[in-house]
Amino acid sequence: MGNITTKSVGNFQANVGIFSADIGVIISYVTAGILILIAIVLGIAAFVPMKPWDCKDLDDLEKTKKTECNSNQPFSQGCKDAQTDYNNENKRCNTKVKQTWLLWFLLLIPLAILIVIFSKWWDNFVHKNKTAAQVGGTLFELNTLKNFMRN
Repeated sequence: MGNITTKSVGNFQANVGIFSADIGVIISYVTAGILILIAIVLGIAAFVPMKPWDCKDLDDLEKTKKTECNSNQPFSQGCKDAQTDYNNENKRCNTKVKQTWLLWFLLLIPLAILIVIFSKWWDNFVHKNKTAAQVGGTLFELNTLKNFMRN
């Protein structure tokens, strides 16, 4: 085996850092694409009327109504309240509404763009700065080793 110098180790680490930064750019584009697709789908879904997602179980409300109204006092306040609760929830759950809160997921688009911009900045920085490339290479190797040890 030849003489290993610190310069050759540093060059190897820098090359690993450049490689990992290039892979990071590719991964950031894939991630950004997925995030943008999710944002678009949820943005479109925000304008499609659909049943509310937080409906109570109508079977439980119906059982409560039957229990309250089948007792000795079918015209009691408890029976009226149970009947009102069941009717209100049944009406609310059968009325389709637009889920406009899904528009918040459109914030995934600027997040995706920021991820790509940061990744491309890091890739450019690593290609111009050997020390950053060495640090990036070491971090990539440590992360890879950690992932292998976990399995």
